[in-house]
Amino acid sequence: MTHIEFLGPPGAGKSTIFTKLITSECFYGGTEDDAVRRVFLEKSGLKYRILHQITPSPICDFFEDAFMEYRFGHSALKDFIHDHPDFISTLSVAMDSVLYEPEKVFSLCRRSAERYQLGMSTVSETEILCLDKSFAQQALAILWRHPNELFSLNDYFDTVPVSDIVIHVDAPADLCVERQRERGRVTIAKDWETDGPIPAQEKARSYCSEVRNHLDERTSLITIENTGTVDEAVEQVVSEISDLDENSRKNTNKL
Repeated sequence: MTHIEFLGPPGAGKSTIFTKLITSECFYGGTEDDAVRRVFLEKSGLKYRILHQITPSPICDFFEDAFMEYRFGHSALKDFIHDHPDFISTLSVAMDSVLYEPEKVFSLCRRSAERYQLGMSTVSETEILCLDKSFAQQALAILWRHPNELFSLNDYFDTVPVSDIVIHVDAPADLCVERQRERGRVTIAKDWETDGPIPAQEKARSYCSEVRNHLDERTSLITIENTGTVDEAVEQVVSEISDLDENSRKNTNKL
């Protein structure tokens, strides 16, 4: 089962590329609403499936947000911890190590575990699971919050699933900040980033490179310099995934 994750600083465009990519039938985004709906329909009897189909969308959306996502998300987290028991201690170390927002580290990593488990449990054999905000991206989130020597990328990636492919999306700092301003919020502007948005953006790009370099020996990497259109970036992603798949088949045949 191929599993892809995205990595990139704020404003690089990774979420935009991800959203466009998963419109293709072969790429499954594993987003919470899609995954929860798949789990519900799989586990429910026929009468509940029919009820789900005929119930107005606003009511279904409320039911899924208020109950189903919590229930299935909690269950997915338990399953993930069962399969990756060292994750709890790694998360605890990460929270203890950061100088800023330890509760945010917990929230981000917990949701990544839930999304991964739900995605893996609902992806079909004909689909490639793509995760936008998962473990590679949360390594960036931890580094961004200034961890001390307690935190180790090596230990972190030893205790979480490493994807088959990491797509590292990057762009010049000024372009990233401009994109953030266009969407109405400069994500990079944290309380501890006092040197201004461009230096802060450069630091985020540096942290991404640190994560990318660490993963270089663990998985396949695709780097996208996202300065053009979304369609161009998605086309490059699909092309490079295809090339990696072809090379993998060739190597398998040689064996």
